[in-house]
Amino acid sequence: MQPYPPLFAVLALAAAGHLAAPSAAPAAGACTAAGRAAAVVTIAAPDGPSPAGLAIVVSYPPDLVGLPATGESAEVRSRVLDVPDGFLLATDDRDDALRLSLASGTATLADGAILTVSFDRCAGAARPRAEDFGCRVRSAADEFGQPLENITCAVTLPPAAASAPEPTEVDPT
Repeated sequence: MQPYPPLFAVLALAAAGHLAAPSAAPAAGACTAAGRAAAVVTIAAPDGPSPAGLAIVVSYPPDLVGLPATGESAEVRSRVLDVPDGFLLATDDRDDALRLSLASGTATLADGAILTVSFDRCAGAARPRAEDFGCRVRSAADEFGQPLENITCAVTLPPAAASAPEPTEVDPT
């Protein structure tokens, strides 16, 4: 039997303000969409248990990429893909940083990719690089709501589809 209710990790994040009510955010930026750029967020928990609750901040270059809205809108939430099964997600875009909070009372996050953010590429801007993004763990908790240390996150960008080699047709004879 667990010493705490199964949703304790969710409640701990909420109590810490990571699943808070909507807050004021800057107005949408000047990025005019011209395609998309996928940013994959990964985590590593080198020592001890995996997190059941996690609050991170993904910083991004607003002159290269953007999101279609700010704050905690459904438009921002719709751009966060591949959220692990069993996790609740809260988003809050600040026009140069996206706050993400994930919590589950029944699952934990494994090392590696945890989600993908589908950014708009800004018209006329250079293609973004992984080093243009940042990732910082604000807090992490295990399934009992106990704080975890040494959890790190990073952002990677998959190779651009335009740079993929064209398929070649094979002559069946």
